[in-house]
Amino acid sequence: MDDIVKYISNLKYSSDLNKRVESLIALNDIIQAIQKYEKAIQHTANDLISALSHVLIDIFERPRQDTPLRFAKYFVTIVNKTCQCSIIMSVIREQELYDLVEQLLTRLLIDNLNKLGDENEG
Repeated sequence: MDDIVKYISNLKYSSDLNKRVESLIALNDIIQAIQKYEKAIQHTANDLISALSHVLIDIFERPRQDTPLRFAKYFVTIVNKTCQCSIIMSVIREQELYDLVEQLLTRLLIDNLNKLGDENEG
């Protein structure tokens, strides 16, 4: 469980993009093997959802040209996997879910999102 707490903390508070990517990869692995980590992830689910909301704000408040698009795309993929995981979603508080959904709608409803980036990778 300590590792999960560390990954969530790095995701939420680290300004180092590499640490955030490492945390996303680790959290993705945990979600893929959710049965093995079920108890630990249930205890940290609200913190995870809060961290995801925080990262959405952090990443998408930047000017569009400064948004790390590859990270943002991978991040949104992990958010999607997290939200599809009933083990996580069944234990989170309503406020955490509300905050995440509000951030998703606010940050991802961007005109011409698919045209952002040098190669239209938005």
